[in-house]
Amino acid sequence: FLTGDIVTVYYNASGTPVWDLASPPRALGITMINGKTGSTVTLVAADIPTVAPLASPGLTGTPTAPTAVAGTANSQIANTAFVAGALAAVGGRNRLVNGDFRVQQITGTTTVNSATRVFPIDRWGASGVASAGVFTVARGSGGAAYAYVMTVQVTTTAASPSAAHTYLISQRVEGPNVADLAWGTAGAQPVTLSFIARSSVTGTFSGAIRNSAQNRSYPFVFAIATANTDTLITVNIPGDTSGTWLTAAGAIGLEVVFCVGSGSSGVGTASTWAAAGYIGATGSINLMGTLSATLTITNVEL
Repeated sequence: FLTGDIVTVYYNASGTPVWDLASPPRALGITMINGKTGSTVTLVAADIPTVAPLASPGLTGTPTAPTAVAGTANSQIANTAFVAGALAAVGGRNRLVNGDFRVQQITGTTTVNSATRVFPIDRWGASGVASAGVFTVARGSGGAAYAYVMTVQVTTTAASPSAAHTYLISQRVEGPNVADLAWGTAGAQPVTLSFIARSSVTGTFSGAIRNSAQNRSYPFVFAIATANTDTLITVNIPGDTSGTWLTAAGAIGLEVVFCVGSGSSGVGTASTWAAAGYIGATGSINLMGTLSATLTITNVEL
């Protein structure tokens, strides 16, 4: 065929391409295709190597297709970009495990009075200091709004913690669950932490995101304006382009920390990455300074 020729290919009931030699081709002076003659011939791949059959085409190379709009649910082709977006929207909704505290394999209230990490609720650890400030952690009913909540309560105060003393609850996230964030590289991606919080005291609370080696951290703050009132908290965290962030299975990829109290060495400037393992922000509330004070959180998502 010459450039500009108009040709017509028809398909039979089974989807096989056929060529009608009686009309357009004869008008162009064509009477044979690859040695085949007759009013109708059946074409094979060798006859039209650049044309795939309509039924069950066996494509090679790297075929492309338009990317469907997110949420499309019909017979349109879904390319890899569409699938990746759909998986991120569903499977990647929460990198944390048991963020709503529905799983608790031990019962009752756990007393935290040591720097040794304990696990009052599955995947959630807590640590503190011996007799210099004690708190408890318990799972409770969330009432009509939430299935469960986690509540911290101060039982022995530490009004002025020593510089190195820290009181916290946290979850350590496994490396593969945060590998796509590419932290520690120029392509580091941001992430959003959200949760519901309430407290018996009001003011500015804090927490932090930190790495496995505890030499990179991002202190964040959140405000509770009305006592014992649920408050939706959303914290936007920029990706860290520095430090070492582990991504291997079994390794700690990052740690989400809620500060219950801290001495001066455990807190740093809010909303900025630091080369330290801070658990909270300078100037935030020291819950350990108020006897019987409570902090309740639920629906934690990262």
